[in-house]
Amino acid sequence: MLTLVLHTALRADAAAHAILYSGCRGTFLPPAEDAEPVRLASKGVTLRGWLARGSQRPDAVIVVVPGHAANTQYAAADARMLHDAGFGVLTFEHRTCADTSLAASTGVFEAHDVQAAVGALNAAEIGWIGVMGTSEGGTAALLAAAEEPRIRAVAALGGYASLRDDVLDPAERPHGAYSEAVRRLMLFFFRVDGIPVDEAAPVEVIGDIAPRPVLLVYGEREARPGEMLHSAAGDAAELWIVPGAGHMEYESAAGAEYTTRLTTFFAQAHDSDAQTEAAK
Repeated sequence: MLTLVLHTALRADAAAHAILYSGCRGTFLPPAEDAEPVRLASKGVTLRGWLARGSQRPDAVIVVVPGHAANTQYAAADARMLHDAGFGVLTFEHRTCADTSLAASTGVFEAHDVQAAVGALNAAEIGWIGVMGTSEGGTAALLAAAEEPRIRAVAALGGYASLRDDVLDPAERPHGAYSEAVRRLMLFFFRVDGIPVDEAAPVEVIGDIAPRPVLLVYGEREARPGEMLHSAAGDAAELWIVPGAGHMEYESAAGAEYTTRLTTFFAQAHDSDAQTEAAK
């Protein structure tokens, strides 16, 4: 019995460590040829980034945040899509790329980095700021927007409703008693490593973003967290379930509709704010 308990704990600790300290993925690529290097001072780390100004909406910048422990390479395609649509874009390296001793916190500390990006854009007198995040980046985008009113619109793709729910009850991976024990111990080891698990819950704060618009994008095979977030978000949120898609398969499954949905969402959000401001 003791051997089983020890084995379970060791497996859970290893699984938690593998998630938190998976290492930086990808390279530090710019999102556009005219992008300029920037530096962002976040909590406990300075991050390198890229800023490319928009051609059609020079007052607007969208912060593009990729997935788990990902460098700017993994934000480049979405950033180029938005830049081609006339928006300015800002991408920045993951905190684990800047300092390999730091944890990839699945969204909580990454939300601080999004807020640092917003602060830098505000200091640069950017008038309108949106955020687009995928997977862990989507979680960070929602958590940051709930705290930061200068984020005027959020597109969150594939992030969890809460870390606890994601670890304990991933609907696509049913598990038995042993796996349940491992998963509960993983949450314990997350906390041991300094991850505030209770704060890793966009579902608890997404309602604070309203009335600012939110676009939630999830695949048909991972719809549950999107539905949970949409239910908690209020009337300002839109949920797009991409038919036939799994996690991070949205563009490949939806084709040109992916570009249309994302660019139209941000264009309408920006233009609505511009009209409101002009009417004052």
